[in-house]
Amino acid sequence: MIQRQITEITKHGAAAGEAGRPGRADWTIDQGWENYTPDEHAEAAAARQAAADRELRDKLLAAANGNFQPGLGLDDVGPIKEVLKTVPLDRVIMTIRQKVDRRSYPANPPLVSWRDPAFLRAIAEDFCRAFAVPGLVREWGAAGKAPATKATGHQDGSPVGAPPAPDMAMRAPGKPENAPAAPPPQPAANPNDGPAIGAEPASVGIHLTRAHGPYPPRGWGRGASQA
Repeated sequence: MIQRQITEITKHGAAAGEAGRPGRADWTIDQGWENYTPDEHAEAAAARQAAADRELRDKLLAAANGNFQPGLGLDDVGPIKEVLKTVPLDRVIMTIRQKVDRRSYPANPPLVSWRDPAFLRAIAEDFCRAFAVPGLVREWGAAGKAPATKATGHQDGSPVGAPPAPDMAMRAPGKPENAPAAPPPQPAANPNDGPAIGAEPASVGIHLTRAHGPYPPRGWGRGASQA
């Protein structure tokens, strides 16, 4: 009986059932901030900031792999917080591993203070190599270049991706836009039907006949009158 009562008393949260259900659905507890004085609010804010500073310090010192001297110089993370306004945290940690951790270089001196000029210079130089120098190279290399123009359409106004409308430059040469239609083809003439009406006399036959003798041939009229 006693053991069961102790078990029921120690139950809390969801395991306690309805008896352990909190007053709020999100399981938060009222802190009573309205009862705090301004000084108490400031003290609570300072405590939260101190906890955040200790967390940041411990994360940075973990990258040093033990090569540091504990003291007020490392408890004051003010310089680091100022650095983080410009440099990402992962770049600062990488600099600590390179310049403090003796696994990277056995002669690295121990870190004593975040205000050490050599340490801050190493962070600044790494930042310049990673960000400032590439940005300047791109900016200087692009100086004087005309901005690239983006094609928006063809000369006739049709959009890119659609076939351009036909224009005078794309028409076949010798075929103006208002040229009359070609006449329909005529049937081939039969040589036995005589010359076509309106057709010009063929001069080719005359030249061929003259090439073989005088024209008209001798006796042509006489033979015709006798017939």
